[in-house]
Amino acid sequence: EEGLKPPHPATTPRALPCPSLAGGRRDHTMGLTRQAKAKAKAQSLASSILKKARERANMQAAAIKEKAKTQAAAQAKALLDRARAQAKRIQEKAKETAREHARGLVESAKSRVRVRTRDQVAQIREKARERAREQARASVAKARADAKLRARERAEDIQQRARAKADLLLARAKEELVLKRALAQAPDPPEDDERPGRSAPYGRRAQRDRGIAVRAPPAAVKALGWAAHLHRSFGGLLELETLPPASLPPPTLSLPPMATQPQDSVA
Repeated sequence: EEGLKPPHPATTPRALPCPSLAGGRRDHTMGLTRQAKAKAKAQSLASSILKKARERANMQAAAIKEKAKTQAAAQAKALLDRARAQAKRIQEKAKETAREHARGLVESAKSRVRVRTRDQVAQIREKARERAREQARASVAKARADAKLRARERAEDIQQRARAKADLLLARAKEELVLKRALAQAPDPPEDDERPGRSAPYGRRAQRDRGIAVRAPPAAVKALGWAAHLHRSFGGLLELETLPPASLPPPTLSLPPMATQPQDSVA
């Protein structure tokens, strides 16, 4: 124990002052270093400054708000008074104009009633009725004429289209019939009646000998059917059996006039 060195003063903890030395009051900076004391003092000063600035800003904002509210109320009141005065002037002017117009209408009606008698009124009414009747007759006649013209044009258009289609189908049918007859009358090749390696012949003559009918192509049959249907629908009959085998006349199809005329209709 005698050989040990005493501890360094900086490493030994300092004894805190007794509260009784300060008159019985405990300071909040007691036991702190100088840096901590300065920091606490700065924080308290900053908080007090901030508090004062906030109070001053609140007071200024309240004053500005009150001033703006007062100005807005004054402006609104002035605008409202101006609008009321303008509306009142417009209303008075409209009333005066309406009164003048009513007076003029009454005076003109009185003068017309004085001048016109019952006979004149009856004559005017009769003229108006006659004029209305004439206009109605003219409009009805015009509508009927337009309807007849449209119906006639439409019927002629349909008739022309049907005639053209029937002529085209008849020409095609005649061509197919000529081709069919030419194919039926054409001789078979002598060496192609029998195919090598097959026992039964396959030519047209051999098929006829075996009872197999030689038919026209499906397109020719369909064209013939359409031509006959159109010819029958327009009042004629298509007799293709009497056509000559070699020379055929140009396709002509005479259509009878329409049996019934379209009824008159008023649009």
